[in-house]
Amino acid sequence: MIYSDYAAVYDQTGQIRHSILTANYLPDLLRRHSVDGRRLLDLACGTGTFAIIQAEAAWQVIGLDRSPAMLAVAERKAARAGVAVEWIEGDLRAVMLPAPVDLATCWYDSLNYLLREEEVELAFRSIYAALAPNGLLCCDVATEYFLRNYWSGVEVYEDADYIQVMQSAYDGNDCSTLVLTGWHRRSVDHWERFREVHVERGYPRSFWLESLLVAGFVVEGCYDCFTLQAPNERSLRLCWVARKPAR
Repeated sequence: MIYSDYAAVYDQTGQIRHSILTANYLPDLLRRHSVDGRRLLDLACGTGTFAIIQAEAAWQVIGLDRSPAMLAVAERKAARAGVAVEWIEGDLRAVMLPAPVDLATCWYDSLNYLLREEEVELAFRSIYAALAPNGLLCCDVATEYFLRNYWSGVEVYEDADYIQVMQSAYDGNDCSTLVLTGWHRRSVDHWERFREVHVERGYPRSFWLESLLVAGFVVEGCYDCFTLQAPNERSLRLCWVARKPAR
């Protein structure tokens, strides 16, 4: 399962940056797109950085992720930060909550991992059902342009006790594949290897829009992510803001 062995080193290899950027971005979005309450569901929450920052800002937060290993890291981080977050192991295509939330978030290409159109549509319907009336969804997705032009080549990370090599390539058919190979140092002369294969699919902007509308959302904004500007043909990621109608 992806994000299992990688969970222990996810933050130290720099992936934490995106969560910090989205935490800084969210107030800009909410100044333009208001929410009624302070109950937040962070979907595909990973190691919990974004969720913990929101809990520190007085949100009542639920973090949901499919990876038990990522959730275990998140739980330890929340304990160190002294904040309460409800962590749930679950699938964003089948969200089950005891009570609706006012805001749902889903960041860092998580929706791009859904490789079939019907999976995306199922996810949006599931998120819609989890929201209270007038609830808001904020999510970002990698664009086709990004996957085609930036998910390619080889990146290496190395420190004293961990090395990783990330090899990525676009397949010419909407999908990009990243092969992550990591080595953990377990003793002076012993390294333990793992391998994960991550595949993301790029969808046209028109598909994301139609899928949100079919789920019942009213789309309030589509931005060049981390700005409040309209996207362009070279945008690396889109931020969608959509609302569940009050009635």
